Amino acid sequence: MSKTRRSICVLTLMAVWTMTSAASGSPSHPDATLDDVLNHITKEQVIELTRSLIKIPSVYSEDTAANHNEIADYLAERLRGLGMDVKVLEPEPHYPIVIGRLKGSTGKPVLGVMGHYNTVPVGDRERWTVDPFEGVIKGNKLYGRGAADQKGGIAAVLVATQAILDAGVPLRGDLVHAYIPGEGAQDHVLPHVVDNQPELIKTDWYLDTDGGPDIIQIAAGHIWLKMTVEGKSAHPGGSQPWVNAAYKLAKVLVAIEDVDSWMTYEKHPLFTSLEGKPRVQVGTLKAGTAVNQIPDVAEARIDIRLNPKQTVEGVMGELNGVLDRLKKEDPELELTLEKLPGTQHVPYHHWAVITPDEPLVKVVREVAAARMGREPGFRGSRGGGRPDLWRIGTKWISWSANVGENEHAPDEWLDVDALYRSAQIYAEIILRMVE
Repeated sequence: MSKTRRSICVLTLMAVWTMTSAASGSPSHPDATLDDVLNHITKEQVIELTRSLIKIPSVYSEDTAANHNEIADYLAERLRGLGMDVKVLEPEPHYPIVIGRLKGSTGKPVLGVMGHYNTVPVGDRERWTVDPFEGVIKGNKLYGRGAADQKGGIAAVLVATQAILDAGVPLRGDLVHAYIPGEGAQDHVLPHVVDNQPELIKTDWYLDTDGGPDIIQIAAGHIWLKMTVEGKSAHPGGSQPWVNAAYKLAKVLVAIEDVDSWMTYEKHPLFTSLEGKPRVQVGTLKAGTAVNQIPDVAEARIDIRLNPKQTVEGVMGELNGVLDRLKKEDPELELTLEKLPGTQHVPYHHWAVITPDEPLVKVVREVAAARMGREPGFRGSRGGGRPDLWRIGTKWISWSANVGENEHAPDEWLDVDALYRSAQIYAEIILRMVE
């Protein structure tokens, strides 16, 4: 074989290897590049950025609070500082989405990292041993509302991205950061963006850092409802006719609590708690204005967690069948049902791609095994799974390298060493996917 022909063969084989590596998720960067990137990550960086995010209150509760704009502005400025093309969209007032894109040399593939910047309310401040908005460090724990859920994850991917840029590593594919109002508020934003500007949000994959130590292989979804019962007010001790709306509502809630009496469902091996059954939970109850007045209106907000293969339409049809029966049995029952923002469901067939061979899944498992000493397994989730992203062809992978506890509870905390390690892990994942 001639020298020229041999050179052509070598170049061809190298090109094939590069394309194969990109498709399979195998590393395409030398170890020296990764080491250089990791040397630009310090524990102090990621701790201080997490503390800065905790110090910006971003509490959300439907119909009560949506403190989102300050932290969205902060994140937008951080992304601009990384040299990203940044868009802040606000389809509804006080519900912004922050999207930053770092363009690679070819633009393919496109990896997204995402997280929700808001938090649940603090609750009873007396039950906290630290200021929930101070980012207090005790021992190896960083405390604060949103520390684990999930401002630490956001800080880690920001620091990881900064390290890649500081190391001067050229990216082949695009890297997208997307920060949304979560905790049930994403319906105020994601559907609008997906329907009107999908090119801003679409990626090949999103790695959602709002996850656990195992990868969500299927999320069954949930339905949020407002149930209102009308009654007739009267004096409790008088003779005037009355209809107590609270009692009527209570009978309905008792009837729907027993899912086996009205739901059709299959059990799934990844859903084992509570015997693998769907769940109907009452979140809030309201009735009456005074102890000596029979309430004429009662309201419940209800959270229904589904099993795989159930659909929102199917469960709603079965629920309406129960309500129709109860109305026939009690002519005085006047009830209305409203589906609330926050209802989420990804059709069952989408989840078939979340396998060990999916490129991002493969990379996450390999990097985690090497750096954490444990290969992530798979789990089921009774959350929603970001349905709007799936319907534009994006694959959503939820997994977190962070370790913490007390999410949605007093004294929420995050392990500092795990936080530092997570920034290193996310940096390697990004490199392996888009370098």
